Amino acid sequence: MLLSLNLTDFGFGVRAMRLQAEAEAARAAGWIVAIRLATSMTTCLLGWIIWSLIIDLPSWYGIAIGLYLAGENFGDLTAGLILGRGGVYGAAVSILARRAGTVLAFVTLGFGPDEAMSVLALAGFLGYGLGFMFSVRYVDMRLHSWRTFWRGGMRLWGLAGVANLQAADALLVSLAGGVQVAGLYSAPTRYASPLQLVTNVALQLITPRLAARALEDQLQLWNRARLGMYAYLALLAVGAFASPWLVVLLLGEAYQASWPALAAVMLVAGVSGLTQLNNSLVIVSVVPQRLIYASLAAILLGLAITAGGAATVGVWGAACGYLTTAMLLFLASEATRRHVLRDPVSVRSGDEGQRPRKRASP
Repeated sequence: MLLSLNLTDFGFGVRAMRLQAEAEAARAAGWIVAIRLATSMTTCLLGWIIWSLIIDLPSWYGIAIGLYLAGENFGDLTAGLILGRGGVYGAAVSILARRAGTVLAFVTLGFGPDEAMSVLALAGFLGYGLGFMFSVRYVDMRLHSWRTFWRGGMRLWGLAGVANLQAADALLVSLAGGVQVAGLYSAPTRYASPLQLVTNVALQLITPRLAARALEDQLQLWNRARLGMYAYLALLAVGAFASPWLVVLLLGEAYQASWPALAAVMLVAGVSGLTQLNNSLVIVSVVPQRLIYASLAAILLGLAITAGGAATVGVWGAACGYLTTAMLLFLASEATRRHVLRDPVSVRSGDEGQRPRKRASP
């Protein structure tokens, strides 16, 4: 279900954050809400059908899980829409209300299997309900041309689709390095999400502000954010040096050999923050095709190094491949950012990659 939701994201999560840069932001938001609602509910239905066919548990468990995943996805997307239109407090309240409602449901209903599934279903309904309630003032359902909307988001979809390929690293490590290496590699990666949370929150605040500013003001704000991100990377680098001790504290002595993966996770969180910060400066206008192609090449090369390293060196090789992928993506984003700043007019007008037209004769 998560894979299906990611594949049908169509770059909406990124596009929601830069809505203020669009000519008809409210109508674009209307298309995003309509399409995401259709795809998330379809995913929920298909997930329930597959669950009923292959899993020997009550079929309503599948409905509950599907509602939870789809509702959370929709709630997060609408929070991004609110942020993208400048409603920082509304987005914060919508997220906190969903979390508080879920906790209250657990406290009220209990923590048994049936009760937990009921809470998941309620959390999904909260995602949909609160998402609609808080975002309705920012959305115009008098939709403009489908072709205009779709053409404006194709490159964002391409960039988001390429990024989803990174999730194949654990599967490749398992196939190339075996179950033991995969276990040692995957265990520390659970801490990637908390580390990325700092980056995600920072970008959710800065991207809408970049989209609402002129180029000169964008650069001033972006430079201040970059200094903060470098400080965050330095802090994570110090933590990476302590990873042989941290991994025992977090996972136990049985995972002592997985400390290279934990070090890589910490460094990747910082490097990915710089990459996303570079991309945020680019995506507030038009995503150049070269960024999509460069990111695709970086991920494919990085995955090949990860699989090869896992097969030959084990956890060390997989961790180095993981970090190499992040470094390659950063280099791709840095090269694209510099290109955009060298020639901002052609790139930001969407003409990048096109041949210049001949000037008409008098």
